[in-house]
Amino acid sequence: MTSVGTGWASSAAPHHAQSVFRRLLPLAGFPEVPKTSADEGGGQHATVLDICCSYGITAALLNHHVTLEELYDRYTSPQIASLTTTELIESDRKYYAARRRPDAALVIGLDIAAPAIAYGRAAGLLDEGFAENLETAPPSPALYRATRGTRLITVTGGASFLTARTFGPLLDGRREPPWVAAFVLRTGPYQNISDGLALLSMTTEKEGVEIGRRR
Repeated sequence: MTSVGTGWASSAAPHHAQSVFRRLLPLAGFPEVPKTSADEGGGQHATVLDICCSYGITAALLNHHVTLEELYDRYTSPQIASLTTTELIESDRKYYAARRRPDAALVIGLDIAAPAIAYGRAAGLLDEGFAENLETAPPSPALYRATRGTRLITVTGGASFLTARTFGPLLDGRREPPWVAAFVLRTGPYQNISDGLALLSMTTEKEGVEIGRRR
């Protein structure tokens, strides 16, 4: 049975999530050196699915030697503010490539904002990205196929916009469900999601910014 961890989200949620998600990777079955799309073999690669991913902040923190404070400083600097979108993408590609962790996980981004998904992919933060709203429509065949190898689903602050409708279609039919780590606003609802996950034999453990154990 897979436990589902929730934490209280704030503007610093990605900072807290950075260490929590990294601790969960080996528990979720990620190899020390993840496979890449260029590796041989036709099996599903272990992936992280970041729901409400926006521009890829979770992927940036998870897979690179950077901190949230450093990213705040970077994106509020006059030098970065003066760049065009094309120039920023090129700058970001170089910035993150130079700080890429050797054990970086493959990250799939899911968000309703197509421009944000496009940026995350162009900047090299998201390995795959899908601009879809699973609250109103089922996942596309491409999204469904891409997430068959997902072993960790992350949410940092977007849970208040979600219900079990987003999670159910992605998890239905899985022999072993992935971990789900969600940082939830203290005043936001999560019961609908946890009830839906319970139907898939998943339990929710609330431990502040800490994540429960797998059993």
